[in-house]
Amino acid sequence: MSIRTITLLRHGDIDAAGRLVGHTDHPLTGPGWQQMRAAWQALSEGGPPIDTVASSDLVRCAAFARTLPHAVEPAACWREAGFGHWENSLTTELPPGWADDYAAGRLTPPGGESMAAFASRVREAWQHWQSRTAGATHRVLVTHGGVIRLLLADTFGWSPAQARQIAVLRGGWVRWSEADGWPPCLLELRGPVLLPANPGTTG
Repeated sequence: MSIRTITLLRHGDIDAAGRLVGHTDHPLTGPGWQQMRAAWQALSEGGPPIDTVASSDLVRCAAFARTLPHAVEPAACWREAGFGHWENSLTTELPPGWADDYAAGRLTPPGGESMAAFASRVREAWQHWQSRTAGATHRVLVTHGGVIRLLLADTFGWSPAQARQIAVLRGGWVRWSEADGWPPCLLELRGPVLLPANPGTTG
């Protein structure tokens, strides 16, 4: 039986200071870099060998991914949702319940990406990556909180509300296994090896 492992690694700390960050290209902070290096060491030592890596093209993911000993072509398809005119707004200034309404597809930020468009983009990228790396035994995706929640919901059959109850903090990761004829098995939900200075709600 062929067992495949998938790890979704969220980028490390950024200087968001309680603001909503989607396509805004914030770099990792110094502690953010430390988190990612520590995360990669833990992933490399604590699981099956990693044979393929993909990454968002936003600098908070791509800059780290390009340092890895794997051929990585960062791509826009793995970006966080685009929040349009809400980008960089303090989350306390946004409409009450905006996060749940956005996740459920009831609200689209002005000038931003709808949940349907975001989900379609990520799902298409996911299917293409799975097909293109069919022989891989351990895939790692360096990406964002919203992408991780969507893929978790799709993989395990969770609703958007249920997926929002799973917190993968910046610098943390989630890992599961898949095997033909068997349901996916959640292996690990891990917080950052080094705690973030600005946990944030998205990005």
